Amino acid sequence: MITRFGMAPRSKGMSVEAFRHHWRTAHADAAGQIPGVLRYTQNHSLLEDGRYLLGYPGFDACSELDFESVAAMDAGFASDTYATVVRNDENEFVDKTRFSLIVTNPTVVIDGPAEGIKLIRMFRNHPSADAGALADAVTGPVAEALWSYGSRLVIYRPVTETHSGPSAAFDLVTTLWLPGTDAAPVMGLLASDEWQRAEWALSGLAAGSVVLAAETVDVR
Repeated sequence: MITRFGMAPRSKGMSVEAFRHHWRTAHADAAGQIPGVLRYTQNHSLLEDGRYLLGYPGFDACSELDFESVAAMDAGFASDTYATVVRNDENEFVDKTRFSLIVTNPTVVIDGPAEGIKLIRMFRNHPSADAGALADAVTGPVAEALWSYGSRLVIYRPVTETHSGPSAAFDLVTTLWLPGTDAAPVMGLLASDEWQRAEWALSGLAAGSVVLAAETVDVR
């Protein structure tokens, strides 16, 4: 199975509230029809006083689409359904000139329930780091540091196969599930000694990252 993360900024002049409503309703119905989709999850960033809790990540939608294979994904996005129903809807509320994605192979590092708030982190490799060193750090010292905080940790490595669509915007993605339904566990983790230890383990390996805390909506 592969997971395609899609990161979409809202159209110019559209409010966050209007974007999120359209994404959760009309677009969910449309994108859920893409042939070959095994699972479709929307990650809605937590808001505080109408603003993104951890700052604007560079996009308003972070979707996850699971397919059996890269070939199945490419077929789905080459289908008439996508070309008409889905793409036409995207043009109504997404700035496609700034859309980005990463197609990945997921691996569960900490196996537990996928419940609560999902902390999603998207990394770029440090140019001086050996290939694979960032993933090794996440599955090793980072996982050990965050073990007591999260119930489930998944690492998503980019696929090696060529595929349709733009090049990967990031080099690695992780998701960490935190118990609770609000910002408290997120802010507690970010202020913890364990988070600082995890950040130290990543020094020199990651050239930067985008972090968002999200509520999930399982469309299908």
